Amino acid sequence: MIIINKINFPIYGTIIIVSIIMGLLFNYLFLKKNNIKEKNILLYLFLLFIYSFLGGILFNSIINFSFENYTIGLSSYGGAIGICICSIIFEKIDNSNGIYIKSAILSLPLIYAIAKLACFFSGCCFGVPYKGLFSVVYTEGLNIPLFPVQLIETIAFLCLFFICYYNNKNENIISITILLSAIFKFILDYFRYSNINVFLSINQIVSIFFIMISIYLFFKKRYNRNVCN
Repeated sequence: MIIINKINFPIYGTIIIVSIIMGLLFNYLFLKKNNIKEKNILLYLFLLFIYSFLGGILFNSIINFSFENYTIGLSSYGGAIGICICSIIFEKIDNSNGIYIKSAILSLPLIYAIAKLACFFSGCCFGVPYKGLFSVVYTEGLNIPLFPVQLIETIAFLCLFFICYYNNKNENIISITILLSAIFKFILDYFRYSNINVFLSINQIVSIFFIMISIYLFFKKRYNRNVCN
């Protein structure tokens, strides 16, 4: 059993910042490796940060809006949508054969994996009641054994990141990464305490949307390849 007491340190914000920095660093190195000009990379990274941050806040505000108890927060899916929009726009500007989009999509599992550590240590997005191996107790929260869903998400998405990056030459790697990320997110959401007795959460509905997008991208690429041949 893992027991987490109140941490008198802004650990959530610190880890979120680290996750963003790691994501930006990955994008920088990946684009550099693919011979993108330095000034273009730096401009792209600046816009990527802005879009991800605004996307995360906006999406969270929409799904959790309340006049009585409004708080600013970040949504992982909102940040992901912001990153995707930014990469698509920049791809139109620089026209680099999809490399910006590929770089952004590949970085998403890494960013999310690190960010979930923030949720784990701060006690948000916690799991369902669970008394098995590696159960976690938040003494300042429910103070009962819970499923360590945040840690499972970190491990799962780190593995996904390394697998997808290793296979980044695959012509369908963008749709594959989106598909697997959405499936992982969809399944693991059932292990959250907030989703007990909930048929489909907002995150799962968005996951279905991303699954449909990945399938569309896969068949679009396949169709374009057949037309070219």
